[in-house]
Amino acid sequence: MVKGASKVEVLSKDKSWKAKVIQLDSLNDLAVLQVEGMQLPAIPIRQSTDVKVGQTVFTVGFPNIELQGSNPKMTKGDISSITGLQDSPTCWQISVPIQTGNSGGPLIDEDGNVIGVIVSRLNSGQDASGNSVPTQNVNYAVKSAYLLPMLSGLDVKILSNKKKWFLKTFESVVEDAERSVVMILVY
Repeated sequence: MVKGASKVEVLSKDKSWKAKVIQLDSLNDLAVLQVEGMQLPAIPIRQSTDVKVGQTVFTVGFPNIELQGSNPKMTKGDISSITGLQDSPTCWQISVPIQTGNSGGPLIDEDGNVIGVIVSRLNSGQDASGNSVPTQNVNYAVKSAYLLPMLSGLDVKILSNKKKWFLKTFESVVEDAERSVVMILVY
């Protein structure tokens, strides 16, 4: 989405920050942005190797801001498959509902670790008779294994996995994520 953009902005608490694209992986639809002077809590990134089918995951993002508003929205689902479209090894198939505007947002496990980046959803298909069949909750996120190499050469502190404290509620994990996710506008 940022390839060829004339301007990229990050919005946080009604303040706009200029963002600079410093890494781009067009093949996996990933970008790393740099924002000078902005301080946000970091979210740990978990390796993709031990993520399992059926694991609960969520995302926080800013879908359809013209209709749904500019406050962050959380949606929750599961890892449906360890591979993406046509068994691509780069993505998870997820049942997390996503809309326009969720792309680029984190896919987070119940412990609060990023395990992927939201990239796409499956559009309506056709049945054997050629009738349009809507798809529901067939969405994709690039695995963290493809994000981590982009960060390795940069001056970015990568936090190690964290395990949820047994007294920490799912709601508090979501609140932590909301403090770290910002709206990105691309022009």
